[in-house]
This record gives sequence, C-alpha cells and structure tokens, in this order.
Amino acid sequence: MQFVSESYREQLEDDKYFLHEHPRYATSWKLDCMIQLEKIPDSGVVRGDQCQYGAAVRTGKYKDRPVKKPTAFTSPSPELLHALSRICKG
Repeated sequence: MQFVSESYREQLEDDKYFLHEHPRYATSWKLDCMIQLEKIPDSGVVRGDQCQYGAAVRTGKYKDRPVKKPTAFTSPSPELLHALSRICKG
C-alpha cells in the first residue's frame, strides 16, 4: 500500500488524477499512507456498492442476482467520487 500511495503522489506531481479502489471494510484503509491520501485537497473516500454498477453472480443457483460488494474509492477528483458513490437501497 505504501508503494501505491507513493505512485499516486507522483501522479499528482504530474498534474494527473488517481483512483484507488479496495473493499470498503479492508483494514488497509486505516494505514497511515491511506489516511494521508484522504488529506489531499479535494480528496475523500466514498462507498459504492458494486450491485449499483451491474455486478451480479455469474454462475450457479443465484446466477444473475446482484452482488452488493461494498467498495471504497479515493481520488482527488470530486466528480469521480460522486459518480462512484451509489449505495444499494435493498
């Protein structure tokens, strides 16, 4: 995670955005390097449930049923974070 966060900082130095995606409840979100990314101006962390973007079971008894899969995203792009912040309502 440290390597990834350093890569993101390099991208910012080149006036580029980054998008980091990881399971919402992963403990890595509590690492200092990830907390520091949230402190970048215009950055934040949002939750987006994958069922809102078409994620579904591919095979078996529950084929084609939605998969919630809570996911967290961080980026210095408020527009991107807004687009990825759809949460399941049931």
